Amino acid sequence: MSSASAFRKDPQNFRFLTKRFLHLNPVNASSNSQYSARAGLPLIKFDIASSALPTLLDAKELRISGQITYTKADGTTVNSAELNFSDGFCGSFANCIEHVSLSSKRLASTIERNNNYFRQVPSIVSAMNTGSEINNKMYMNGGHTSTTPLQRHSIGTYNDFNANTRVTVDANKVGRDFSAPLYCGLLNSGDDINLASQSGQGGLTIEILLKSDVNVLFGADANTNNCSFALKNLVLTVPVYEVASEAASAFSEAVTKFSFNSWSSVFQVMNSSTSVIAFTPGISRCSSMFMNSMNTAELGDQRFNSCRLGNIGEVRQTRYTLNGALTPFQFRLQTNEQANNEQTSDTRPNGAPLVLHSNSSRPMTLMPYLEAVKTDGISKVHGTSVAWNSWSSGVVDRSQTAGNTGETPSTCEGFGVLYDRYGSGTDLSLTTWAIELEAAANTTLGVNQEPLGLTGGSATSQGCYLFFLSKNDLMYSSTGVNVVR
Repeated sequence: MSSASAFRKDPQNFRFLTKRFLHLNPVNASSNSQYSARAGLPLIKFDIASSALPTLLDAKELRISGQITYTKADGTTVNSAELNFSDGFCGSFANCIEHVSLSSKRLASTIERNNNYFRQVPSIVSAMNTGSEINNKMYMNGGHTSTTPLQRHSIGTYNDFNANTRVTVDANKVGRDFSAPLYCGLLNSGDDINLASQSGQGGLTIEILLKSDVNVLFGADANTNNCSFALKNLVLTVPVYEVASEAASAFSEAVTKFSFNSWSSVFQVMNSSTSVIAFTPGISRCSSMFMNSMNTAELGDQRFNSCRLGNIGEVRQTRYTLNGALTPFQFRLQTNEQANNEQTSDTRPNGAPLVLHSNSSRPMTLMPYLEAVKTDGISKVHGTSVAWNSWSSGVVDRSQTAGNTGETPSTCEGFGVLYDRYGSGTDLSLTTWAIELEAAANTTLGVNQEPLGLTGGSATSQGCYLFFLSKNDLMYSSTGVNVVR
């Protein structure tokens, strides 16, 4: 049993393949080609047609392109002199998306639905890329930056300007260009997607639901001016390999299975310094899980960053269990900061006690998180922006509100665990999965005496976004397609 990618990459089959690029517009096009919640058109829908002969979609090269514009309630455009921000790790485009769903035309059902897409992307981008990679190649693609303050200037940048004055005039403010991938399990599984009507998916439908305006652009001025966004001139670029008719039968006989991944998301709330999140995921072959968080008090408030990978608190230890048993680690994951953080020495000039705060890294927590995001425990992580020792991008404030307004760099923290090192996955279909986080109960520890704990006093509850990656198979036959999850 071969895969579509193996067929395409076999040198003997090169003569049977023709590569083309399809350029598709949304099928639910508006009169002004703009999409936003405020404009009354928050759904973007693309249809990739089926084909009579095997046609292989190179999903990793798929891109959606267009422009983003930001405006105030009075109709004027935002500018870099004001406090308007878009999350740097999430990027300008992904920050607009609530969820992405992928459906097979042959199955007439949804294959994958990525909820909380705007929380998933910043974890992937920050964990798998260095600051320089984000500020260069990823900036040009999806509008990413390594620090949120940089977004203040990028969202006010437009592509066209007056050739004579070198100043962007209102008539030329068409928006900021982007050409970004979609971070979906199905599209990033590594195998080509067969669009054939009889031997494959029978075409693919991509639906993108946009966020409300209050959760996209944020900051003091964004809130005051009731800023909104709009996407326009959208084009889906679809790279496909067409299989010649003389090789179609051989392909259909050889490729009878398509393996892919899919993301699912759950939202939970932590209210105390020792919190347990427990439920049954309903996944039969789980590959990994990662989690990020932000203050619940900031949700839906345009003053604050809804994509921020915030600091839960001074986490002392973490444990993962299945039906109450420690799995896959047979021990609690400890931090390296606990001893030093409880020591005091001398006093500050203002008379406050000086708390020695260690800058030690947390490899016992960091490595499982990076493995979970990468979904690979064998190959190395070659670059990351997640740095527990210096925090993210030079952040020295580890409080729960660090960088929430966009004016200073924020943290990029997360927790995770890899459940699949050898390809089989872990059955969580009938299992009670749980994570326990123990944070410092003392709300006066840390840099600048900032509150770090979850006592319900100065600190606040945390909204936790959990993402599970599962393995799935599509079995092709003359009678149809069977999904094995």
